[in-house]
Amino acid sequence: MIHVLVLAVVLVALVGFADHRAQLHGDYVRVLDGFQSSSGGITSYPTHHGLLHSIDELFAVSPAKLHWYGTAIAAYATVNALEAIGLWGARRWAEYLTLVEVLVLLPPTALELANGVSAIKLVGLMLDLLLAVYLLWTKRLFGVRGGGAVHRAERATDSGWTALERVTPHRC
Repeated sequence: MIHVLVLAVVLVALVGFADHRAQLHGDYVRVLDGFQSSSGGITSYPTHHGLLHSIDELFAVSPAKLHWYGTAIAAYATVNALEAIGLWGARRWAEYLTLVEVLVLLPPTALELANGVSAIKLVGLMLDLLLAVYLLWTKRLFGVRGGGAVHRAERATDSGWTALERVTPHRC
């Protein structure tokens, strides 16, 4: 649920930025010009990298596109909220949803690796693959290691009073 809350904060900030982009850009330029002129620097900032360039690129994105990004973030937050509720309730569909969420990350990671190999990208791909295999194996998804029937039987033996009595030391 923390992930959902963080996404909600990002969504509110993004929509607020999209709705007040022109005013924020004017404030940004005034502050930047004031800072540069008071420090004796030039008042223009023709950079092609760094933080200022990233901020300039952000202001170049259209409000319509920012609202589409907001819609995508809202949809992702909704999926994460459903997943959290399902996992909290120990629902089997939520485990499948978690696996699908991990598998959806594989193609973008592979595309990033195709654009250029780096250690971080390789580690990300390896973590995604390991997490997918872990979920398949431990949660017995898609029939792996007996599937749902074995999972339910295992759960039945590990819950309730008999399981509690089995692991509690006997006192006389």
